[in-house]
Amino acid sequence: MDIRTVAPESRFASDVQTRKSVVRLPKRIACMTIDSEKEAGDAIREMYSKMKHGDPDSVDMAAAMLAEEIGKVMTDYPRRSYAIASSAFGSVPTAAYAVMKRIISILEDQGHSLAEVKVDRAGDFQTTHYGSMGIEERLRRMRSREISIDEANREAIKGKTLFVIDDVHVTGSHEVILKELLDTTETKAVVFCYLIKFTKDLAFSSPQTEESFNHAAVKSLTDLEPFFGNPDGGLILNARTVKFILNTECADPEGKLGELDVFLGGLPDKAMEKIYAATTSADGYHRKLKFRQGFKSLSETMIRRGLLSIEDAYRRDKNWSVLHYVTVDGQGDLRDMVTGENLNHIGRRYSLMKYGSVADIRWLGNMLADKFIARLEDTDDELIRTFMNAAKNNEHITVLSPASRNVESAQKYMAEVAIRRINVWLALHDLPTMILVKISRFGSGEADYSRLSAKDRAKENDGVVNRQYLPETDFFGNGTHVAFFDDTRITGSAADWLETKAMERGAGSFFPIYCLVADPEVVATNPAVEDYLNRFLVTGSLDENVAYILNQNGFKPVQRLLRLLFREENRPSLEHFLESGIHDDALLNIYEAGLGNDYAKDTRYASSVIIVREILKKKRLIGTNGLPINI
Repeated sequence: MDIRTVAPESRFASDVQTRKSVVRLPKRIACMTIDSEKEAGDAIREMYSKMKHGDPDSVDMAAAMLAEEIGKVMTDYPRRSYAIASSAFGSVPTAAYAVMKRIISILEDQGHSLAEVKVDRAGDFQTTHYGSMGIEERLRRMRSREISIDEANREAIKGKTLFVIDDVHVTGSHEVILKELLDTTETKAVVFCYLIKFTKDLAFSSPQTEESFNHAAVKSLTDLEPFFGNPDGGLILNARTVKFILNTECADPEGKLGELDVFLGGLPDKAMEKIYAATTSADGYHRKLKFRQGFKSLSETMIRRGLLSIEDAYRRDKNWSVLHYVTVDGQGDLRDMVTGENLNHIGRRYSLMKYGSVADIRWLGNMLADKFIARLEDTDDELIRTFMNAAKNNEHITVLSPASRNVESAQKYMAEVAIRRINVWLALHDLPTMILVKISRFGSGEADYSRLSAKDRAKENDGVVNRQYLPETDFFGNGTHVAFFDDTRITGSAADWLETKAMERGAGSFFPIYCLVADPEVVATNPAVEDYLNRFLVTGSLDENVAYILNQNGFKPVQRLLRLLFREENRPSLEHFLESGIHDDALLNIYEAGLGNDYAKDTRYASSVIIVREILKKKRLIGTNGLPINI
């Protein structure tokens, strides 16, 4: 078949100029009409697939074909005034938009004049499989989108013949919605223009053929690499390509992330910046769950290349609140990534906090609260708008932190300090106060979590290994926004898992609050950097730092401290250490917490729990039955 054969609905009667009756413009033209995928031929399928994903050469070929057919209409009706638009889009154009821009250039070179107009679209920017949908689902999905045309564009098409450019006509769902909108304007006529049109038989029997066309030549990210072509990023970026690059909602998300990391590593800087700008546009791809992990990889690659500051990246990504973004220099010093300031003093206090130092929990918690409040006081900040909208809509702000069993982690106590202070500010400004909600863990968790790789952390946080579960839809869907509170972000596995679950269950929004966020370049080469931060001062031995923590007023055992005390390496010196100046209240707290967290049943810690019990018996702080003696 000649690829420039015009479909029956676009063939005009001969001798138009000699006919006495008025000849109406065609309602639809297509470069070719097919009744099977095979009929299109391999060359057309390959060109179409590449065009849909932004290949400049294929865009030129498609535009040349459509421009020829449109030129015939303009020649037959030379006195018409013309306008042109592509299929509707939001901020990131569709593939049809690139074709339309090239058509304008071709036709203007031929002496024609066209007014370019835009049809706006809002909603449903995350669908990645439209081409595989059936007829009813296509129409339902189309009607979920808000299609509009503003006053300036309405004026631009007034009295003109409008050509609407799209790549394929399958069931006509998009055309139906557009026609309903354009019927409300004062256009003289509308001509829908397609590269390919399916016959009714093909459209009704196999609308999924469109998806086969879409991926005929682009099946993996590797297939996109030739399209970039030059250091400026030659690929003509469109919404489909953005979603194809970032989508990790697939049968093998781990494999896709690995493929994405390799792909991003080979991209020119300009190309990566174009993808980032499109992803963070008003269409909000970076906020959609199915693109979240891909966007994280994109952001972290750009941070490592110096194309993006860590502060700008994470504030834009998830509206983060962070006390310090930190890296470790060649001398092992902790530094602020934004200011370059030496943060070893923060490292020491952070390490003490992680092992339960009450003074340092309060100090860091209050500092983090003040940082958060400073954002609330900035009327231009997105954060204050979240709270103001929640107040207006009678919604709630909940705070979640990593799951625990009966013994809390240090970040839970730090969250209590920070939220208590933040809530005072919120109450004084008549805004919803934050509700701290505990997530329970039925297992005891991984003792060396801070040394795990990103892959192993993801398994640890999948809700199976640690048997941790979130409330269901009736909790999150009841006008609830979620703030996630954690002391540090390394790979983000815990936060990403929780965000996915919360948003799936209907949470209105999700915004993290961190004390420290680690440099992704350091994390990429050494995820055990978290262990380095934890041990910045408290190294793991039973020393004066541990005694300082235990003997503070208001001491409460945290998981990390219990594991330090009970670990096998410290067992030979445990009895002497606990009997040499550790307060009785601290000993009882350690004993009760260890039993309450089932450490007496854990082969890693059981012998140490027995040592503590025997010390308490000698001190007559517990009875022969093992229960504390009431005094």
